[in-house]
Formats: sequence, structure tokens, C-alpha cells
Amino acid sequence: MQSFPGWLSPVALGQLMSSGYPPSAMVPELMGTHRDTKYVASFDEVFGSEGTEILKTPYRTPNVNAFAERFVRTTRTECLDWLLIRNERHLERVLEEFVEHYNAARPHRGIDLDEYSIAA
Repeated sequence: MQSFPGWLSPVALGQLMSSGYPPSAMVPELMGTHRDTKYVASFDEVFGSEGTEILKTPYRTPNVNAFAERFVRTTRTECLDWLLIRNERHLERVLEEFVEHYNAARPHRGIDLDEYSIAA
């Protein structure tokens, strides 16, 4: 099945309008998109009109999205799947703790299972 350019814009607008929540509650502050033909200017306008800043991945960097997806998967499997989150404040606190653990104490395969350290 072949899609026409811009098919995602009406879908995004429909999701925003049919959610049942006030638009300000459903719209993200920041959205990262890659440079696929699905994400045309009208898609950016749908979210931009609601105050969302659109960040596009740099040209010729196919692994950027993969790194982000891997971090999201790791966060979910190592942290969020094990907890019952009570509210937004609890989620923020849990994610702050996990990011600190991820960057300071968790071994990483890319650096021979060593801990990542920031040079001071």
C-alpha cells in the first residue's frame, strides 16, 4: 500500500481533536521527527500551531533515531515495567533517578561494560 505525502497531518489533527482532553493537556512541548516523507510541513504546522517545537534529525545520520529508541526501550524494560507510577510527579522523580543511574552507575556494552563517566 502506497501512501500520499501528508497523510499523517490529518491523522495527527484528528488525534488532537478527538482525545476528549483539552488540547493543552495532550500536546507535547517538544517532538523529534526524522526526515521521512510522512513528516511534511503541514504535519509540523499541526503541532506547531499548538506550541510544540519540532526538532528534525540531522541529514545523513540514520543512527540518531536508533539511539533514542534504544534509550526509551532500556528505560521501559529496566525501570518503568517494574513500577506502578502514581502520578506525573512520581514519574518525573523515577525518571530523574533512572537517568542518573543510567549515566553514572550502569555498565554500557559500547564501552566494554564499563560505567560512563563525564570528564571533569
